[in-house]
Parts: sequence; C-alpha cells; structure tokens
Amino acid sequence: MREKRLNDLRRERGRLAEECVAQELGREGFQLLGRNVFFRTGELDLVAIHPGLKRLRFVEVRYIGAKLGYFPMPASKARRVRLAVECYLQKMGNVQGYEIAIDLATVSDGGVIEWYPLTG
Repeated sequence: MREKRLNDLRRERGRLAEECVAQELGREGFQLLGRNVFFRTGELDLVAIHPGLKRLRFVEVRYIGAKLGYFPMPASKARRVRLAVECYLQKMGNVQGYEIAIDLATVSDGGVIEWYPLTG
C-alpha cells in the first residue's frame, strides 16, 4: 500500500513538473502539439512548435525535487527519446525549414526550471 502511494506521489509530481514546463513554453510563444506522446520506440513528454520562429521542440521533463544542477539522462533513455522524435517527425511530414530541438528540462521544488539541450 505504501509503495502505491509513493508511485502515485511520484506520478503527480511528474505531471505537475510537465505542466510547469508547458506553461513556460507557452510564455515563450510555443504552442503545445502533444503531451506524453507514445510510440513503440519511446515516449515524448512534451512536443511544442513556435510557428513564428519555425522551431519544433521536443522536451523530456524530469522532476528533481530539492536537488539542483544537471542530472544526466541515461543513454538508453536518450536513445528512446531520439527514436520517438524520429517517429514523430515521420508522422508529422514536412518540417523542412524548421529548427528541431530536443531538450531536457529539470524542475526542482518551487517550479524552478533549468534547460539542457540534448541536440542543437
């Protein structure tokens, strides 16, 4: 029973972290295209587009609690994210002329977001 509550708490913190990052993307002029987009190869936490800047952004969100700093994504997870991005781009079709970015966003207590580019 205790483990279920911990899992529920972890899931809720992750959901709140994703919401915090989604709101920040909106303030930056991005439009959310998808949340928790699943493919056989992996999941994309957030997918956003900025039509004016012609920028497509894929964001992996990690809640890190009271910790600060960069927490590297395991190589296996980064590979699954990149494969999911490839699947999304194939499904989306023509993105010629768009800058593609894959980022890690860490969210600490208090909603502090730090951004780390995983690709250019």
